[in-house]
Amino acid sequence: MIGSTIEIDLACLRHNFSKVRELVGQSAAVLAVVKSDAYGHGMVPVARELEYQGVEYFGVSNCREAVTLRQGGVRSPILLLLGVEEDELDYVIQYSLTPVIFRSDVAKAISASAVAAATKIPVHLKIDTGMGRLGVPYVEAESFFELISSLEGIRVEGILSHFAAADEHDKSFSKQQLQRFHQVLTLADNIGLTFRYAHIANSAGVIDLPDSYLQLVRPGLMLYGGPPSQELHHPINLEPVMTLKT
Repeated sequence: MIGSTIEIDLACLRHNFSKVRELVGQSAAVLAVVKSDAYGHGMVPVARELEYQGVEYFGVSNCREAVTLRQGGVRSPILLLLGVEEDELDYVIQYSLTPVIFRSDVAKAISASAVAAATKIPVHLKIDTGMGRLGVPYVEAESFFELISSLEGIRVEGILSHFAAADEHDKSFSKQQLQRFHQVLTLADNIGLTFRYAHIANSAGVIDLPDSYLQLVRPGLMLYGGPPSQELHHPINLEPVMTLKT
């Protein structure tokens, strides 16, 4: 009989996570990105193993993925990286999820749902420092902060941005993004808005930009054994978690 199998080696996952810890130390918490079924590696078993190893947070794309983790027994905080829609807010409350927000209408809807449920919903605010994808443009951060500060039922836990080119050899734009992010953090502090977690470091940031660690890092690809690119300044010994045999 001829066929193919895919094997997932959790020992390799543990090894790669240990490399994250070696780089970051205890100075920052780790949010493991397990979106898209943990990059095809099996979201629930991967997350449960990483939770056992001490990962403090998980990142998924949407509510559907988060509910899958909760139903699979994962109890750690889960961040909805792509945000949330108004019709998903019941799931956010029911499963204790943390949405990323970057739209004023969604922020107001979260506030209304939290007040109606007599609870507070933790959120992370996303700032676009140059990625050009999702997020409040950094030059508009102050007005967004003022809106968030005026809303009831929202507990601002974190703030994040995303590197556009940290996997490239030239780190000049990434350093510019990090500088903009620090400027936004100073602006928030000046108006009395504080965060438990500020985070911008993806896998490439974890490997190549230690100044970007802040209070939380978000490794994704490197956990599964894939270096973010071949242009990194600091080689790292990662082990592929997935093996295809035929």
